[in-house]
Amino acid sequence: KIEQNSTLECGCILTSDQSRLTISDKCNLSLKDMKVIHRLAEPLRCLWKTIGRELSPCFNENDLNDINQRYYLSDGNHECAYQLLREWYIREPYQANVRCLLTRMKLPFDLIEIIHNDVVRTFLSS
Repeated sequence: KIEQNSTLECGCILTSDQSRLTISDKCNLSLKDMKVIHRLAEPLRCLWKTIGRELSPCFNENDLNDINQRYYLSDGNHECAYQLLREWYIREPYQANVRCLLTRMKLPFDLIEIIHNDVVRTFLSS
């Protein structure tokens, strides 16, 4: 478990204080890889609508309702999160990255830690 204000070897500072949260260039993955999006969708599955709202004006309520109607009943929250992240990359390819996701979305510290350790490090080492 990472302490809430520690600087990691990669240069990232993981903290619950959003003003001090830093994601290094080394760990700033783009969402152009569908495997990254798939892996990110799991920890974000319960927050996909909140994230969509935070990404306004890229997404509006109609967009979120459309994703919900198309994917929720048949595939659940994981698929909704996946489709939201995928569509974010299509609409804003230069902003759709891990740094923006972690620093702009006000995610709980435990999710920040999971995304950094289980997603970012997995894809950097592969």
